[in-house]
Amino acid sequence: MDTIKLEIPKKSEFISCVRLTTSSISNYYNFDIDKINDIKVIISEICTFFINSIKDNNEPFLIEYFLNDNEIEITVTDKNKEMLSKSAIEDSEMFVLIIDSLADYYNINYENNNITFKLKHSK
Repeated sequence: MDTIKLEIPKKSEFISCVRLTTSSISNYYNFDIDKINDIKVIISEICTFFINSIKDNNEPFLIEYFLNDNEIEITVTDKNKEMLSKSAIEDSEMFVLIIDSLADYYNINYENNNITFKLKHSK
C-alpha cells in the first residue's frame, strides 16, 4: 500500500490544488475518468463542508491517500480544535447525498474531525 499525505491551508482558494492533486494521483493509479471526477467532487464537497462548518481556520487540512491496486481510500482531517457537530451534517443534506451517491464507502468521525471515503477501480 502506498500512502501520500498532503497538508494544505484551510482556505477555499486552495481547493483547486486539492482537486488537481487528487486527479493526478487517481490518474496515476489508473482510475477511469468517471471515477476521477467522482473523487474530485467528493473531496471538494468535504473541504467545503469543513470550511463552512468549522469556523476555526488556524490549522490546515490533512489529506491522506491510501492506495492499493484496485482502490483508493482518502481521509480528510480538519486539524483545528473546534469539534464537528452531528447537527452540521444533518443541516447539510446535499453534502450527505453527494457523498452517499458517489462513494463506495464513507465514514464520519466526529471526535477526530475527519471524513474517510473509499472508491474501487472499475476495470
